[in-house]
Amino acid sequence: MAITKTGFTPASLTIPNGDSVTWKNTDTTNHQIIGENNSFNSRVLAPGQSFTHVFQKGTFAYHDAVAPTEKGTVNVQQTRVVTLQPAPAEKVMFTRSIMLKGEVSKRNSNGEEVLVQAKPYGSTDFETVARTTTSSSAWQVLVKPRRNSVYRAVWNNVPSDGKNIFVTPLLTLKRAGGGRVSVAARADVSLRGTGCSCSA
Repeated sequence: MAITKTGFTPASLTIPNGDSVTWKNTDTTNHQIIGENNSFNSRVLAPGQSFTHVFQKGTFAYHDAVAPTEKGTVNVQQTRVVTLQPAPAEKVMFTRSIMLKGEVSKRNSNGEEVLVQAKPYGSTDFETVARTTTSSSAWQVLVKPRRNSVYRAVWNNVPSDGKNIFVTPLLTLKRAGGGRVSVAARADVSLRGTGCSCSA
């Protein structure tokens, strides 16, 4: 999409969800794209510079901060969907793996990349932990959670709903002598102070 002396060309655009739009300043002066309600904003674009944004769902109106009367609209159609089915168990023991799977909305798709992302407890960002491809629109992948995390699948920039997977510590019992048993716990976080020594 071009930013010209007379405005945005085209002023209205319809795209599927997950697609990106790139604006290029083809004018000889600076411009800046501001989404209504600050839904998205670009930096100030000098002549020749570009700005790209990925859209997920809805209708997005925007204007030029330098020339506020110049306006545009991006209409996003929700045509792409990726699912993440509930895992057979929402709890998994530390060091164990769990199979995640789902489907994409493109019929009979094969070889399309699906990213599996996790947001561990205490983190604010998702990170990619596995990659797989579709077979007859379905996908599956084995992951090994390290701590309680929210998982999601991403296909063509479209994320699925998140699913919580809880990780329980791996406990090991050992005879400590004198009729006592010690318990050792392994986890991704420190469990210092939570151990116990129990009588048999």
